[in-house]
Amino acid sequence: MRTRKPVGQGGMRERVEIPVGSVADEALGWTEQHALDLGESALDAMLHRAVRKALEDASPAIPAGRVFEDLWLFHAERLNAAGRA
Repeated sequence: MRTRKPVGQGGMRERVEIPVGSVADEALGWTEQHALDLGESALDAMLHRAVRKALEDASPAIPAGRVFEDLWLFHAERLNAAGRA
Protein backbone atom coordinates (compact mmCIF):
# COMPACT_ATOMS: atom_id res chain seq x y z
CA MET A 1 0.00 0.00 0.00
CA ARG A 2 1.34 3.37 -0.98
CA THR A 3 1.70 5.82 1.92
CA ARG A 4 3.60 8.58 0.17
CA LYS A 5 3.08 10.46 -3.05
CA PRO A 6 5.54 12.57 -5.06
CA VAL A 7 4.73 16.25 -5.20
CA GLY A 8 6.20 18.84 -7.55
CA GLN A 9 5.35 22.33 -8.67
CA GLY A 10 5.99 22.48 -12.40
CA GLY A 11 9.78 22.31 -12.16
CA MET A 12 9.98 25.13 -9.63
CA ARG A 13 11.44 22.81 -7.06
CA GLU A 14 12.72 19.31 -6.90
CA ARG A 15 10.20 16.59 -6.22
CA VAL A 16 9.78 15.77 -2.54
CA GLU A 17 8.10 12.97 -0.66
CA ILE A 18 5.22 14.05 1.58
CA PRO A 19 3.32 11.47 3.62
CA VAL A 20 -0.26 11.11 2.34
CA GLY A 21 -2.74 12.50 4.88
CA SER A 22 -0.13 14.54 6.72
CA VAL A 23 -0.64 18.17 7.64
CA ALA A 24 1.86 19.13 4.91
CA ASP A 25 -0.10 17.08 2.37
CA GLU A 26 -3.37 18.79 3.34
CA ALA A 27 -1.76 22.25 3.31
CA LEU A 28 -0.25 21.63 -0.11
CA GLY A 29 -3.59 20.38 -1.41
CA TRP A 30 -5.34 23.50 -0.10
CA THR A 31 -2.66 25.73 -1.63
CA GLU A 32 -2.93 24.03 -5.00
CA GLN A 33 -6.73 24.28 -4.96
CA HIS A 34 -6.56 27.95 -3.98
CA ALA A 35 -4.15 28.66 -6.86
CA LEU A 36 -6.50 26.87 -9.29
CA ASP A 37 -9.46 28.89 -7.96
CA LEU A 38 -7.56 32.14 -8.42
CA GLY A 39 -6.62 31.17 -11.97
CA GLU A 40 -10.22 30.24 -12.75
CA SER A 41 -11.46 33.56 -11.31
CA ALA A 42 -8.96 35.48 -13.44
CA LEU A 43 -10.03 33.57 -16.56
CA ASP A 44 -13.71 34.20 -15.80
CA ALA A 45 -13.05 37.94 -15.39
CA MET A 46 -11.11 38.05 -18.67
CA LEU A 47 -13.91 36.23 -20.52
CA HIS A 48 -16.55 38.56 -19.05
CA ARG A 49 -14.56 41.60 -20.21
CA ALA A 50 -14.14 40.14 -23.71
CA VAL A 51 -17.85 39.32 -24.03
CA ARG A 52 -18.87 42.75 -22.70
CA LYS A 53 -16.51 44.44 -25.18
CA ALA A 54 -17.90 42.35 -28.05
CA LEU A 55 -21.50 43.14 -27.12
CA GLU A 56 -20.76 46.87 -26.88
CA ASP A 57 -18.98 46.90 -30.26
CA ALA A 58 -21.09 48.91 -32.72
CA SER A 59 -19.30 47.69 -35.87
CA PRO A 60 -21.37 45.56 -38.28
CA ALA A 61 -21.46 41.80 -37.73
CA ILE A 62 -19.34 39.58 -39.95
CA PRO A 63 -21.34 36.76 -41.59
CA ALA A 64 -20.46 33.33 -40.22
CA GLY A 65 -19.71 32.01 -43.72
CA ARG A 66 -17.06 34.67 -44.19
CA VAL A 67 -15.49 33.93 -40.80
CA PHE A 68 -15.23 30.21 -41.55
CA GLU A 69 -13.86 30.88 -45.03
CA ASP A 70 -11.15 33.10 -43.55
CA LEU A 71 -10.32 30.45 -40.94
CA TRP A 72 -10.11 27.75 -43.61
CA LEU A 73 -7.76 29.91 -45.71
CA PHE A 74 -5.63 30.74 -42.67
CA HIS A 75 -5.30 27.05 -41.80
CA ALA A 76 -4.46 26.12 -45.40
CA GLU A 77 -1.73 28.78 -45.50
CA ARG A 78 -0.23 27.45 -42.26
CA LEU A 79 -0.22 23.90 -43.65
CA ASN A 80 1.45 25.10 -46.88
CA ALA A 81 4.07 27.03 -44.91
CA ALA A 82 4.82 23.94 -42.84
CA GLY A 83 5.04 21.77 -45.98
CA ARG A 84 2.15 19.53 -44.88
CA ALA A 85 -0.39 20.37 -47.57
